[in-house]
Amino acid sequence: MKTLSTLILLTTLFTSSLTLNITCRFTTKKGDYACTVTKIVASSPTDTTVTSVDGRQQKDKTTDDVKIFEARGKNLKRFPLELGAFLPNLEVIAIERGLTEIHKEDLEQFPSLRKLYLSKNEIQDIESELFVNNPELELIFLGNNKIKSVAAEVFDGLENLQHLGFERNKCFTAAVENNRDGVLKLIQNIYQKCSTAAVSIGSSIGAAAGTTTINSTTVESTGEEEEIPEETEEEAIKMS
Repeated sequence: MKTLSTLILLTTLFTSSLTLNITCRFTTKKGDYACTVTKIVASSPTDTTVTSVDGRQQKDKTTDDVKIFEARGKNLKRFPLELGAFLPNLEVIAIERGLTEIHKEDLEQFPSLRKLYLSKNEIQDIESELFVNNPELELIFLGNNKIKSVAAEVFDGLENLQHLGFERNKCFTAAVENNRDGVLKLIQNIYQKCSTAAVSIGSSIGAAAGTTTINSTTVESTGEEEEIPEETEEEAIKMS
C-alpha cells in the first residue's frame, strides 16, 4: 500500500511539472501585433500544453493584443495546446517545419482566425470538420506537406476563402491565390483526388459562386505563397 501511494505521489509530481514555455519576440507588422517564437522549452518531448508565453512586450501592449503567431523551424510536432489561453485573439497562425498532425480541437480556440499557414510540415491527413470553428478563414496554405487524404466537405462553409495552397502533396498538387472561383475548382479537385470517392462540393460552398456543381479543372500552382508582412520595431518594455 505504501509503495502504491509513493507511486501515485511521484506520478502526480511528474505530471504537474510538465511545461511548455514559449518565448516571443513581440513586434508590429503593418499595424498587427505579432508574436514570433524565438525559443520553446519543454519539460518533455511529448508535452505540448503551453504553460507560459514570455517576452518583452511593446509599450501599452499585452498578449491580448497579439493577432499573429509565427513558429517557424521550431520542430513543433503537435500544435501547442492551450495556446488560446495566452493568445486568445489570434487572426493569423503560421507554423512551419515540424507538425505531423492538426486537429479541430487545435483550432477551435480561435474563432476569428483569418489566415492559416501550415506549409512545409509533415501532415498526412486532413480530418473531418477541421475548420468548422473557423468560419472567417480567408487563406489556408497546406503546401509542401505529405497529405494523402482529405475528409469530404472539410472546406465547406468557408465562404470567405480566397487563397488555398495545396502544392506538392502526395495526393494532389495545386494552389490558387486571390480567386474565389479558382478556389472552388481547386477544392473539387482535392475532394476527387484525395478522398476515397469523388465528392461534390456542398451547397454551402457552391452557393457563394452561384452554382452547386464545379467542373473538375486542374488549377496550376503559382509556386508562391503570400508572406506575412514585414515587422516594424517599436519601443519595448518588459512584460509585467
